[in-house]
Parts: sequence; structure tokens; C-alpha cells
Amino acid sequence: MNKNSHTPLFLEQIITLLRERHADKVIDCTFGEGGHGLNLAKLGYTVLGIEWDKEMFDVGQHNIKEAKTEKVKLTLGNYKDVAVIARENHFDPVDAIIFDLGLSMYQLEHSSRGFSSQRQGDLDLRISLLLRESAKDWLNRTSRDELTDLITRYVEDKRSTILSRKLLQVREKKPFTKLDDLRKVIMQITDDEKEATKLLRQTLQALRIVVNDEMNNIKQGFSGGLTVLKKDGLLIFLTYHSLEDRLVKRLGQASRSELKPVQKVIMNKDYPFARSGKLRIYEKIN
Repeated sequence: MNKNSHTPLFLEQIITLLRERHADKVIDCTFGEGGHGLNLAKLGYTVLGIEWDKEMFDVGQHNIKEAKTEKVKLTLGNYKDVAVIARENHFDPVDAIIFDLGLSMYQLEHSSRGFSSQRQGDLDLRISLLLRESAKDWLNRTSRDELTDLITRYVEDKRSTILSRKLLQVREKKPFTKLDDLRKVIMQITDDEKEATKLLRQTLQALRIVVNDEMNNIKQGFSGGLTVLKKDGLLIFLTYHSLEDRLVKRLGQASRSELKPVQKVIMNKDYPFARSGKLRIYEKIN
């Protein structure tokens, strides 16, 4: 059974852009279930997939086998190393590189690592289990100042100061282990179920960012991608929250001598599960 659980965001727009530029070789930096990569392979594109989550890597390999395609090669790795991975696989220069920065539906629906605020699970949040420190490890050992800084910077909510204070108080009595431990703290801050769910989702996102070093991964992936991209090639970013979107925008502005934006930012209007989804595309000019 194919484990591709949803149509990927902005697929039609990406295909249109690739056709306009007569592209051939594409790197899918967050392969997941293969939503982008496999659909592009069906249209004749040659795809190098990169996946950091070993569980998702196995799902991706399964789906490639089910699709019976030789147009896709999947590698296990972090997209921050996209330039090294491309060269090791003799896959440069390339016509386009896709960074879909969100979690996959499979991760949200099936993982027990705490990715979804709607599920039970460990407070883990590591995309790669080879990382030494989980979210609960970080939350239980980090300094007061580090914790306060993370929450106030990455939880974009007026209650972030109260939240950081509550987290510090609770961990003095009992270490955090499960996602539900975090949920109980947030319920002390607001009894509005909708607000509590939003705040929990933002807090999980903040912890996931720090545990996986996501902002630095984006920076390194952006700069590394540039080095293996053909002139007139495309850097394609799908972002899902304001923190990563602002970072991608800043990186694009700082690379004006090498890149230009392609059309306006496209906003997601089709899929409720990714209301804040945006498509940012840059073309290499030098």
C-alpha cells in the first residue's frame, strides 16, 4: 500500500515553473513520502531525494518501489548538506532544488515523537534519532535564561513570558517526559481549548526548532543549494510558519547579487491543514 497520505502543497505551480524552464534534474531536499519527488518522476524529471528522518526514509523507499520508477534516487541525510550530497551522487549542477520545510502528514499522523499537538507521545521532537538530545532532554536541563529566550523568541504569543515561567516551575518538581506534560502546563495558562491547542502547537514548534537546529539547517541548505544550482535554476521554498518564512525572505534579500525572486509569494488557499503555507521561489542569475 502506498503511504503517500496527501497531495503535496503547490505541486501544480512547481510543475508549471519547471516546464517553463525545460528543467530535467531536481533535488527534493525533504523527500518524505515522495509527494513532490515521485510526482515529478512520473512526469520524466530525474530526482535526487534527501530525507533526514530514518522512518520517513523507509516510507520513501517503499513508495519508490511501489511506483516502479528508476527516475528517483533517495539518500539519508540532512538538507543542510545538500551541496555535498549532490556532488557525492554526481548530481550537479541541477535545474531546481525544493525545500518543503513542513513536517509530512505521515509524521504528524503516525509518529510517536510528539510532532502533533493532537496526539499522545514522547516529548522527543527529533527528526533524526541520531541526534543526542531530545526535546525533553533539552527542556529539563537547559538554563533559565536559555529557556526564557527560546520561548519568548519562538513562541509568538503574548503569554510566552508566563509560559516560560510556568515551565521552569513545573520542571523543578518533576521532569518533562511526555507531550501531555506540556499540555497540562498550557492548560494552567488558558482554559480556552482553541487557544490552548494553538499555544501547545507553537511551543512544540519552538522546541522542535531548537532540538533539530532548524534555522541553521535552512541557512546552510540555502547557501549550499546555490553552489550546485545551474544559472537560471530555481531555489524553491515551501514555508509553514512566520519564523522560517522570514528567514527565507532575509536570505533571499541578502543574495540579490546571485538570485532574483520569481513572481510574487504564493499563499496556500487549497489545504486547511497548512493555512499559513507559502511558496517562495528564487532564480539564480549568476
